[in-house]
Amino acid sequence: MFLHDIRQLQAFRSLVQTHSFTETARELYVTQAAISYSIKNLEISLGCKLFVRSGRDIFLTAEGKIFLPHCTVVLQRLTLAEEEIANIKNWGNSVLKLGASEAACEYLLQTLLGKFRESFPDVVIDLIPASTDELLVMLDSGEIDLAIGVNITSHKKYPYLFYKLFEDEKTFIVSPRHPWAKKDTLTDADIAKESIITATRHRHTKQLIEAYFESLGIPMTRAIEVFNVDIQKKMVAMDLGVGIASPWMLIDELSAGNLITIPIPQKPIIRFWGVMANRDHALSMVQQSFIRMLEESVRILSLSSRSLPKPSLRCDKKD
Repeated sequence: MFLHDIRQLQAFRSLVQTHSFTETARELYVTQAAISYSIKNLEISLGCKLFVRSGRDIFLTAEGKIFLPHCTVVLQRLTLAEEEIANIKNWGNSVLKLGASEAACEYLLQTLLGKFRESFPDVVIDLIPASTDELLVMLDSGEIDLAIGVNITSHKKYPYLFYKLFEDEKTFIVSPRHPWAKKDTLTDADIAKESIITATRHRHTKQLIEAYFESLGIPMTRAIEVFNVDIQKKMVAMDLGVGIASPWMLIDELSAGNLITIPIPQKPIIRFWGVMANRDHALSMVQQSFIRMLEESVRILSLSSRSLPKPSLRCDKKD
């Protein structure tokens, strides 16, 4: 087959949708005769009939039904190619709409955004901080282009593409003066006695923490939920309770010896951080560049729980 004119495919797809040569001609801004000519030449090229008439209506033949999905793919790919070419032409003058969790804003993006602006001075960055659930709604509606946060594998309402950056493992955190800092082992009874301080407004992380305590048969009646990690770190440093946090958010405090991490026993709480994108939208050149720079930034920071120093305290299941 030799396709003489891409408009043959456009006429074919439109005719499938409208079931009318008149409506198709109006939609494509050509004459009805031009549509008839395009369809006739397409059928000659394919060597088969694509439509049959029944009264005033038009139906696809068996061959037409086979051809339709291939035609749709070709037109979609051509549209995508046009968009990518347009992005290349205009990539330096665009808006990058980002959404990020509070932790991502504070610990992942502050330095990166400055470097990104240096590399792409003409790109306007619009950043919205929000919880992961809120970010997925905005991503689905097109309010943001990319979201940076925790992957929620069970989230089916707003499916998305996920570009993994790193994984982290939640740990207990205490001050050096806390009794746990001097223990050789940590038991369920030890955990049950403590006030647990959390600093997350994200439903997914809350569920992971609650599931952990539920697996131990320990009710979270003594839990204290604070607004952010900074408040949590101060309360833990004052021995007001035991925190649950990600070590990569505590690097300065851990290096200074102001806080100590203790592994969570038996069932570790692991999360996967990354960039989420709408699966129905192709990434622009600017968006791809941002993801690559974020990946490189994370690699340099070595934020994965596997690359962070491991605490020495053993955690055994004992009463």
